Amino acid sequence: MAVRRTTLVESLAAAGALTYGLVLDRRVPKRFHVPVNLAAGSLAVAFGIGEGISAGGLGVARRDLGAGARFGLLCVPVIGAAVIGAAMHPRTSPFFVDRDAAEATPATARFETLVRIPFGTALPEELLFRGALLGLLLRTRRPRHAVVVSSLLFGLWHVAPTARKLRESHVTGWAAAPSPAARAGRVAGVVAVTTGAGMALAWLRLRTRSVAAPWLAHSAVNAISYLGARLAARA
Repeated sequence: MAVRRTTLVESLAAAGALTYGLVLDRRVPKRFHVPVNLAAGSLAVAFGIGEGISAGGLGVARRDLGAGARFGLLCVPVIGAAVIGAAMHPRTSPFFVDRDAAEATPATARFETLVRIPFGTALPEELLFRGALLGLLLRTRRPRHAVVVSSLLFGLWHVAPTARKLRESHVTGWAAAPSPAARAGRVAGVVAVTTGAGMALAWLRLRTRSVAAPWLAHSAVNAISYLGARLAARA
């Protein structure tokens, strides 16, 4: 009976996360994303605690935050070099060109990189996927299985925003797909890439026992990619 209830809770949590992601992309105005996402991440942690998972099991224990932050900061230079290199390379730079990033004012770019990305995107997503969902899955599953499932959900989370950007031709390197099937292939490619990224972030979480490490790495990838998009547009 307990196993059946645990499976039901996991299924409801997964469905709730994906539904929230869809509503966020389709219904919540962008100017409200930071507070709404922070509230959602906090509620996910509260849900995990309500299910009897400890702060350590959710990756939010105070004693582990320092070690997680130090490990995450060590990843930032490596991430920065890789992303900027790809953004400036002729073969990969078209995939970084994003109309929103390219046309943003300096003030908007600062807000995106210093506020929205780290606190309105990376932190809530880490609390949700590497905190609550991974913590729930680790109760009854092997770490490898829990990582794969939570990372696949993280990949599926990106379907709606990717499809929208392709329709709006915001990302020029991907929007040139000649047919719906080709665009579907590009969405599948994004799901595969973000699933792989989710596995790497989950490894950081398990390695350090803290969401601080994947939060810093996630923030670095997104923020530097945003800056890379601006560089690619100018190039």
